[in-house]
Amino acid sequence: MRRSGSGAGRRRQLGGQAAVYLASRVKKVWLLARGGSLAASMSHYLVERIKAQPNIEVLAETEITALDGHGGSLETVRWRDRASGEETTHPIRHLFLFIGADPNTAWLARCDVALDAKGFVRTGGDCGAADHALETSRAGVFAIGDVRSGSVKRVAAAVGEGAQVVAALHAYLARTGDHVAPAAGGRT
Repeated sequence: MRRSGSGAGRRRQLGGQAAVYLASRVKKVWLLARGGSLAASMSHYLVERIKAQPNIEVLAETEITALDGHGGSLETVRWRDRASGEETTHPIRHLFLFIGADPNTAWLARCDVALDAKGFVRTGGDCGAADHALETSRAGVFAIGDVRSGSVKRVAAAVGEGAQVVAALHAYLARTGDHVAPAAGGRT
């Protein structure tokens, strides 16, 4: 399990809560944190709960460097201690990755794309001017997945939104008279 030090408020807790939950169901949980300590990004109560779990090992200043396996199955995970540079490999078949919940969208505000108070991209009726539920405040600019304000923050939902936005893009281009240059093989 890997968790970044980013996030705000309750979102900071999610990786730690997942570790506690998983610890009740598996023999061992490694909680990797890129930051120097869990206390910088989690409540004192949750940090104490994590410390109380005998099968959770917390590794601060640590990042995953490799995932290896065969036939589509994970077999080993390698990580590096950022302070010492030492790398460690463990036989692990399952990985839960929580990389934070803060959107990296500040640059979009400079492009006149409306963001909510937390920095997530506003779409559809939430931004007023959009013709499609996934369109932003800028005509022809769409947002999908976790970056979208009000999204459910699940991979399957993002995949579905991606499929929807392809049709929305084609409709936008047809409506505005713009066109997409054919890709290799003649497909658009």
